[in-house]
Amino acid sequence: MRHWTIDLDHSHVGFAVRHLAIATVRGRFRLFAGHIETDDAGTPLRLEATADAASIDTGVERRDAHLRSGDFLDAGAHPVLALASAHIVAGDAGAARVDATLTMRGVTHPVSLALRWHGPLAGTAGEPRLVGEATATIRRSQWGLTWNRAIEAGGMAVSDEVSLHFEVQAVPA
Repeated sequence: MRHWTIDLDHSHVGFAVRHLAIATVRGRFRLFAGHIETDDAGTPLRLEATADAASIDTGVERRDAHLRSGDFLDAGAHPVLALASAHIVAGDAGAARVDATLTMRGVTHPVSLALRWHGPLAGTAGEPRLVGEATATIRRSQWGLTWNRAIEAGGMAVSDEVSLHFEVQAVPA
């Protein structure tokens, strides 16, 4: 078994959500950490990751402050978002499905991520790296993120559906 740590300088934890029915707001968490266990061939066996809720960044400070508030992440009371794999089902050519739990606002629900990974492979300096990308779609209301407003054109200001996107490079722990 091999143990890997997420390289923060070469990784990204992001999300996207529809806003006002036609626009998409994209954001990320600036502070996060994680560990991956693989077999000797590099096939993921287990993963865990956390993100600092207060580090949410959409590029608009007023919106970010609202997202950190009790209307959304409630970062003061629930400073950490956590993802932990329960089961990883490997597919062909570096594909896998990760059945995991996501904890946000103190609420835990299962999520399923589509994973693609490569490695171990050599980085630019010859160091071993594990490279992966995972995506999932969640309904934010399951975690108590229910703030919304009706819009004049019909529909709601913020979609319940949120796309999660992880781009990760990991180095030996």
